[in-house]
Formats: sequence, structure tokens, C-alpha cells
Amino acid sequence: MHQQPLPHDAVNGTESAAIEAQKSDGSPVLTGTASMRSADQPTELDTRRQRQAAPTALWIIDQLEIGMSSAEPITTSITLDDSNGPRYPFTLRQKLAAITEPSAWYSSAANPWGRPILPFEMVSVLAHKDGPGFAVRQPSVGLFLDLEIRLLDGPLFVGERYDVVHTIVGISESRRTESFWTQSAITPAAAARRWRPSCSTRVCSRTRFPTTHAKQQQMLRPDVQSVARSGTEQMIGSGPAGTDLTDEFRTLSATASFNQWAGFDVVRVVPGECDLRLAWRGDDMGQYAGFLHAGLIAALLDTACGFAAAAIVGPVLSSHFSVNCLAPAVGDEFVALGRVVKAGRKQVVTSGELHAHRDGSSKLVAMATTILIPTEVPIDLHVPSEQAP
Repeated sequence: MHQQPLPHDAVNGTESAAIEAQKSDGSPVLTGTASMRSADQPTELDTRRQRQAAPTALWIIDQLEIGMSSAEPITTSITLDDSNGPRYPFTLRQKLAAITEPSAWYSSAANPWGRPILPFEMVSVLAHKDGPGFAVRQPSVGLFLDLEIRLLDGPLFVGERYDVVHTIVGISESRRTESFWTQSAITPAAAARRWRPSCSTRVCSRTRFPTTHAKQQQMLRPDVQSVARSGTEQMIGSGPAGTDLTDEFRTLSATASFNQWAGFDVVRVVPGECDLRLAWRGDDMGQYAGFLHAGLIAALLDTACGFAAAAIVGPVLSSHFSVNCLAPAVGDEFVALGRVVKAGRKQVVTSGELHAHRDGSSKLVAMATTILIPTEVPIDLHVPSEQAP
């Protein structure tokens, strides 16, 4: 790595340097700036952000807005031997064994602060190891682009609990990528209400269109946020891939009297996927031969597909539905699996499967295809009470 000193500022005592890293053949790997004290001159990240053009048509991060913040502070910490979660599946001790610039201060109290301090390399891990993050549509590939760290009140400490608040401070795009910039304020958890940041990080995350999914991503509904707001944002809203929306959709299902009569059990809902379960009742669910009635088969599959779509784009209405019965629907319970095939600008295509479960075995008995239309029709979330006789 090469360092190029910058002029010393005699007024405020700022000392800064330009930094860069190159491969052995001279190809650039990274560029940046480093400074001591309170540098007021633009950093490398400031310069890059000034070059970014305003976005025109976003498809992957269209739900993000400048100024959007995490709903609540995320309380987190890093210890020597605890894993840092699925995003960073290693411990601090493992990191220190491989760090390029080791120091006894990272694991020992023999330093001016009397306790181990957190390496710079782990500050971004602390800021992003926990919490759901911002809503980014899938499938997409997230790439780490830029990082700036400012220590405002001394170092961060190993084992200390901190509150982290993320705020979106910039959004941009290129021909193949969409980027959003976040500022993460880190404060001691016990002093969060006084809001005196110990550290601030600024990160740019770039979301890339996978080659095999580029067309699909470009067709994703760009105005989904307005649909969710005019419908039922508090109950139906898209989230990052894997976001658990089961409780929200259980409440939604409770508003449909048919679902309540049939006994639809919402087992799992994440963006683009829904699993429903129905327990067999022989006295009022069978057809002439004693199998599950085709009307209930269709209702299960239609609901599972609708919930899977709504978990991505908000309120929807069915415009086309077809079902194929593959075998007699005989079982103690039935599980419907709804999956989004493609979320388009004007319609969402889904597929569904119905499995019959009996005596520990499962059998595919029906399949469906549903086309759903995003709608701005509000959904009444009033849960009907039992009527008096």
C-alpha cells in the first residue's frame, strides 16, 4: 500500500494522507484518505459521492428513500469468542489471528484505556452484524463498495454494548447497479438517549443485477411503496429476503370469514413464499366420494399464492387462476405452498402445490398457477367478532 502525504493545515492542525493499494502489476485495488484529528477537507468518500448522478428509474432499491432510518436502535457488541452471526461467521479471536496489523491492545487491558479496543477492521462488523437491514428486492447480489469510519470519542471497546442507528444518506445507479449509502451512528447503549456518537461509519452498498435475472429485476414494480401505503402498510409490506411476515399475514387471514370457517392456518410467510395448512374435517369438507372438495383445494392454493405475492408487492387481486387435480385429496391435513415465479410491473405470476399428509407420508395432489394484479384498493384489517345469536 502506498501513502501520499497531503499538506499540513497549520490553522486547525489537521493531518491527512491519500492512500491507495495496487496489485503487483500496478492495477489499482483501492483508493482512500486517512486523517488525524478533525479533518474538514473532503474525504475520498465525499469525492465519490459528488460524482454520483441522481437515479432515474430504480427497480431493486426502489423502496428506499434518503433520510430513511432503522426503526429502533440495534443494540450489539463484539466479544473475543462469540460468533458474529451469519453475515460475519467468525470470532474476533479468529480475526486477530489473521489480521495484517496485530496489536496487543486488541486483546489486552495493557493500553491507555485499560481494556481491549476494537480493531478498525471490526467496526463495520459491529455496525452491520445484527438487524434486518433495509428492504432490497431479490434476486440480487449485494456488493460492498465503500467504507469510511470516523472515531468521534475515542476507540470502541471489546465487550462493550452499543446502540447502532442506520440512516440512508444517498442513492445512485449505473447501467448495471443500484447503490445506496448509509450512515451508521454508534453510541454506548447506556447513553443512547443523550445521543453522543462514539463512532460514525458511512457505507455504500451496491446491488447488482445478476445476468440471469436482469430482465426480471427490471420488470419489478417501481411504485410498490405507494401501493403498500394506500393499502395496508402496517400489515402487508415487502421486506428483505427472508423477512418473517407470518404474524402479519395471520392477522390478515383472520379478517376473511371464509378463511376462518375453513380453518386456514398460516404456517410461514416470507417475501415471495407462503405455506398454509388445513386440518381435514370429514363432516363438512368432503365431496361425493369423501375426498377434499375441489372448491377448498382451489381456495387453499389461491390464498397461498396471493399471500406470497402480497408479501412482495402489497395488496393484490387475482386476475387468472387455474388448478390441476393430480390425485384424490385424501389426508389428515393439507399443506398449500405458494411461490412467486415472477413479479412484474403490472402482474405477479405465482405457482402453487397442495400436499396431502397422512400417516407420516406426503403426496402431491394438486398444482395451480395464479396471476395477480397489484392494487391500491385498501384492505380492511378489522377482525370480525362473533355475532350474537
